[in-house]
Amino acid sequence: MKRAHRHLCVVALLALLLSLSLSGLAAAKTTLTFLIWGDTTVWQPLLDDFHAKHPDIQIDLQASGSNAFTVQEAFTIRSVAGASPDLVVTHFITHSDVDRLGLYADLTPYIERDNVDIYSQFPRGIIDFFTTEGKITGLPWQLSTMLLWYNKSIFDQNGLGYPSRDWHMTAELIDHARKLTHDKNGDGETDQWGLDIVNFHLWPELFWGTNKWTDDLRHSNLYDPRVRDAFQWTYDLYNTWEISPKTGGGSRAFANGDVAMLGAIQTTMRQLSGMAYDWDVEVMPIAPAGPITYGSGAGFSMAAGAKNPEAAWEFLKYWMTPEAQKIAMEIGWIPGGPAALAEYFGEYDPANQGFVYTDNSFLNKKAIVESYTRTVAQPSPPSYRDVDSVVRAHIPMLKSGEAPPQNVINTLHPLLETALADAWEKLESAQQ
Repeated sequence: MKRAHRHLCVVALLALLLSLSLSGLAAAKTTLTFLIWGDTTVWQPLLDDFHAKHPDIQIDLQASGSNAFTVQEAFTIRSVAGASPDLVVTHFITHSDVDRLGLYADLTPYIERDNVDIYSQFPRGIIDFFTTEGKITGLPWQLSTMLLWYNKSIFDQNGLGYPSRDWHMTAELIDHARKLTHDKNGDGETDQWGLDIVNFHLWPELFWGTNKWTDDLRHSNLYDPRVRDAFQWTYDLYNTWEISPKTGGGSRAFANGDVAMLGAIQTTMRQLSGMAYDWDVEVMPIAPAGPITYGSGAGFSMAAGAKNPEAAWEFLKYWMTPEAQKIAMEIGWIPGGPAALAEYFGEYDPANQGFVYTDNSFLNKKAIVESYTRTVAQPSPPSYRDVDSVVRAHIPMLKSGEAPPQNVINTLHPLLETALADAWEKLESAQQ
């Protein structure tokens, strides 16, 4: 009887120890808060894979609105109140504002400690965007990079060779665009355009190696001769050479055969499904500033007030792996890690993505990978949305022809000076 009693006591003790052990394991699990915008459900494949590799870390995905500005506002308010998430989605047009308030953690010590070769993971031009005074405060999540899409059938009909990576914007691109601009039905109106570069009039100066604002982002840089040259070239596209449509262009016009060459981001390939013409893609022609292209997008940052910085860093390290990047591309994101992109497009079958291309289309997939290595992102001044609204009130005149470039510059320069001064005053007040 005593032996049975001792046995029951041992069993009870073991059960208690097991319970305490399981309780301890549960208590040891870290919950990582991650602030994003949009639909949380699309993240599930990535979260499942991360959790399988890190079962001790749970991710609490929290959505705030549908865009970068709503997340910026929510993140700033929570951070100032001492309740910041561990990780946050950022964007090229909002990142600098938050960074200047000191709300992002410096990732450089983690990168150096764990010997992460960050520049082999992502394009230097993009990491440079996330770097201020030697501190890296973000990693790219999704990237948009400008490429040159071209209608092979139209080139063949005109007896012209296809675009190459050695073309120049101010030479071969314009020469071919002129030859491919036609009034096909003879009604006196152009119905086939040689070239359309989507929204190019908004930031042409990047291709001339400069910006609308000075390097310190405090003053207008519109009187820089390179800005003047960029604006003139843009004006000429639409109003002097008349090789680009002022309205009604874009991927739809390209797919319909109304535009021979299209400058547009890499996700354009999704919009060309069912296109009857043969088509392909090449890197953007060499600009006056060299072999560069426009880049923009979103990123991941760790909060300076993160309660679980080591767990947050584990997720960021996971994000840099080819496995995570491949899952991201299967979700529909294009994150911009060249190695993962090369592997993904090396195996790419449009049919598996639900796309239908002609057999002679999208053969030069490597152009997308190379384009990322050429990507440059423009730095943003404080209160970018306010500053940009001033710019956008006047820059479209370059496209419409309502005013010549010098007039646009003369009108916009003092307005931009005032907008930038107001933006910095607002930021400096917030920093006090």
